[in-house]
Amino acid sequence: MTVSRDEIHVRFHPDDRERLAKEISLSLDPSDGGTLDTEHRIVLPDGTQRWLRVQKRIDFASADRKRRPDRGILAALDITERKESELRLRNSEERLLLAQKAAGIGVWDVDLENKQTVWSEGLYDLMQIERGTPPSPDLFFKYVHPDDEPGLRDAFNCAIRDVSSFKSDFRVVLPDGTLRYFVGQGTVTSEHEGYARRIVGVNYDVTDLKTAELRLRESEAQLRLILDETAGIVGILDVDGTLREANRAALEAGDITREDVIGMPLWDASWWLHDPDEVARVKEAVARAAAGETVRYDAQIAAGGGRLRTIDFNLSPVRNANGEVTLLVPSALDITERKQAETRLAEREAQLALFVQHAPTAIAMFDRDMRYVAYSDRYVIDYHLPDDIDLVGRSYYDVNPNFTDGCRGLNERVIKGETVSAEEEYFTLPDGTPEWLRWKMAPWYDAAGDIGGAILFSEVITEQLQARRALKESEARYKALFESIDAGFCVVEVKLDEPDGQVDYRVVEANPAFYDSTGFPREILGAWLRKAAPDLEEHWYEIYGGIARTGEPARFEEHSELLDRWFDVFAFRIDEPEDCRVAILFHDISDRKRHEDHVSILLKEVNHRSKNMLALINVIAQRTTGEGHADFISKFSDRLAALAANQDILVLSDWAPVELERLVRSQLAHFGDLLDRRIHIEGPALTVFPGAAERLGMALHELGTNASKYGALSNNGGSVHITWQIRPEDVAPEFTLQWREEGGPAVRAPKRKGFGSVISGDVLGSQLEGTVTADYRSEGLVWSLSCPWASLTEAVDAPPDAPSVSSAPHVDGNGVLVLDDDPLLALSVAEALRDAGFDVIGPAHNADGAMEMIAGARPDMAILDVNLGRETSERVAVELQRLGVPFLCMSAYSAAQIPEPLRNAPFLGKPLDVGLLLEAVRSGSKNLASSKK
Repeated sequence: MTVSRDEIHVRFHPDDRERLAKEISLSLDPSDGGTLDTEHRIVLPDGTQRWLRVQKRIDFASADRKRRPDRGILAALDITERKESELRLRNSEERLLLAQKAAGIGVWDVDLENKQTVWSEGLYDLMQIERGTPPSPDLFFKYVHPDDEPGLRDAFNCAIRDVSSFKSDFRVVLPDGTLRYFVGQGTVTSEHEGYARRIVGVNYDVTDLKTAELRLRESEAQLRLILDETAGIVGILDVDGTLREANRAALEAGDITREDVIGMPLWDASWWLHDPDEVARVKEAVARAAAGETVRYDAQIAAGGGRLRTIDFNLSPVRNANGEVTLLVPSALDITERKQAETRLAEREAQLALFVQHAPTAIAMFDRDMRYVAYSDRYVIDYHLPDDIDLVGRSYYDVNPNFTDGCRGLNERVIKGETVSAEEEYFTLPDGTPEWLRWKMAPWYDAAGDIGGAILFSEVITEQLQARRALKESEARYKALFESIDAGFCVVEVKLDEPDGQVDYRVVEANPAFYDSTGFPREILGAWLRKAAPDLEEHWYEIYGGIARTGEPARFEEHSELLDRWFDVFAFRIDEPEDCRVAILFHDISDRKRHEDHVSILLKEVNHRSKNMLALINVIAQRTTGEGHADFISKFSDRLAALAANQDILVLSDWAPVELERLVRSQLAHFGDLLDRRIHIEGPALTVFPGAAERLGMALHELGTNASKYGALSNNGGSVHITWQIRPEDVAPEFTLQWREEGGPAVRAPKRKGFGSVISGDVLGSQLEGTVTADYRSEGLVWSLSCPWASLTEAVDAPPDAPSVSSAPHVDGNGVLVLDDDPLLALSVAEALRDAGFDVIGPAHNADGAMEMIAGARPDMAILDVNLGRETSERVAVELQRLGVPFLCMSAYSAAQIPEPLRNAPFLGKPLDVGLLLEAVRSGSKNLASSKK
């Protein structure tokens, strides 16, 4: 079909006709070569506009002197889609610039060859430097914080030297003195390998990000994603791997044209796959990215000219508003020379949307009329809006009617260029929910530098406020409890890494009861104990060091010699293990421990005394029987009552020292109203120990019994005067006690010593290391005791031994040694042996006395009281065994309880059977016959 020139011209777009006419006219000039290559628009008959690329060549008649055009060859290509893509790209770039300004990003470009520097308007605004001020790196470094300038300069210079990239955090002191935190990053480009031509980078203010850690960290990662993807080899794939677009760096790397690769699957692009095995790897990467995964690995490509380059290959999915993966973005960074690829313009719009949508904080972007332009998912969640709501184009005031009155004025101030914010503000959300918010609203600027609208950053802090208030209340309750409890409480910091391997600790927190319970001064707080309390026992360091090291809590009772106190302690590690902090809750149990020790002593005393008491009752019974059977029951009962009275007063006094007057009155209580009328008691207030009180009590009972039967209390007119005193002596005070009778029948000395005389005479004098006298005057008995005062005030149950009281002299040491700590029992055994015809050595009442007697005259046999104590019994037994002297034991213990050296010897139980005793003595030594009288 033939078409005329006029028919073609009428199809030209009116705006392009004049230009095309001029270009066609020039193409007809032989001097210009006769070619035409142009792009223009045409209008089809249906009104549709299309873009064409027209290439035309004119042949001129060679025979024609004027070289007139002979014929022309015309080729036209429809490039409408390409032109539309370029238009969308320009729009995307313009929006990216707007986003940079709104996000507070400043861009800089330093031409290293021409020493020229260019700053974006955003950088002037970030630095608060007047636009138009000649930029330079030195001007920028002038405002960098002095402490950060050396590191930043070093990173900048190293990037230039190594033709690489850098990224650095630093502080900036703005002209008004404000301190801000910046992140700066840049990439060096070069035209020749190893030679830096220019360095391009961005700076952005991250001060707000520093105060919101998680939110701003992820926000920074999103922003970093946008900035990092501005260079390198970039492409766009369909989800099936078909290459839709490739940037200039990608084309230059393969030395190809766009038409060669567009529409080709990525793994078929053999121009860049150096290794055939990489095909499977690329297919796998596309499949994983289409499933939503970001894939990254190192690969080799065949660059232009066949050069092999190592790249950091990255394949990222891009999602739409519904979260579906719609595009794949491959990118590659030439890490051979650390060169970043060129800006990936085709992906900017999607990444910007991702940045806003998936920001980990509530972000909303508005135009000047406060209509939504963009918003994050978090914004919808925090403001309790429906999940499927579409806010774009809607008015802020319609969506948030509860905010209208209070926010309208603030929004107007932002549109005028002001930034407004609040750390804590109470709002009622659109669904009526009350919340506390932290928010900031700032203006954003378009490409012309005009305010395009406002950006809102907000965060729901209701739970944070509630937690903070709850913590404050909890701390107040804790402090009140901490200060008021009577238990000691402290927190110590333990140091485990001392050079000498020792543990040390110091008190870092303590309540008032801590100081009261330990006696430590308040200055001990914060001081290391090894220096502040050098005498503190080592076990405290070992215990708390172990708890800090292992984390195992401990409950224990421990004594401190330094503090002279017992403590019940519960200690446990707190905070993190590396903090080595131990909390200690404790009570001062010193009083309880003293009570327990006292009870333990009393139990041992009761055990010992109860066994001796049985033996003593047996002796009383035997001696009472020896005085006659007529009044046996009466005498025996009275003497048991005296023992009971002694026992009562000792128990009531908790086995503590007893008041002497109380002791006297308890033994004479059965005389009733005669006390203080005919029985007169006088003496200073004194206390005596339990052992001495028991002996004195028995003696007073026997004196009272004799007085009622034969003395001053046997008639209606006699009286008894009981007096005592302490007389100072040269060495030690001397105690005297006198029983004086008057007004009774005439008194005569007894013909023989009865049980009462023994109790009030030999036994008492021996026990108290003193002298007992009995003066039987006709007008009345005068009985006196004189002994060291210490004998009544020291807990000594066994007195020093007196010389041997054998009834007959012994030759070559022949005789029986008697050892018993109870004088009455010892004398009873000695008298039984003498009555049976044996010579007696002693009795001895302790180990020293027995050893002295053995050394003076070796006995033929010995009788040992095992109840005297393990050490005493063993010591004497070992010496007798060494000398080959046989012995037998008296004991209330079982055979298994007898000390080892005595265990093989015959033993008699207590109360003592005199018949068995004599039989055992007779059969125990063949030398005894010669010792009989």
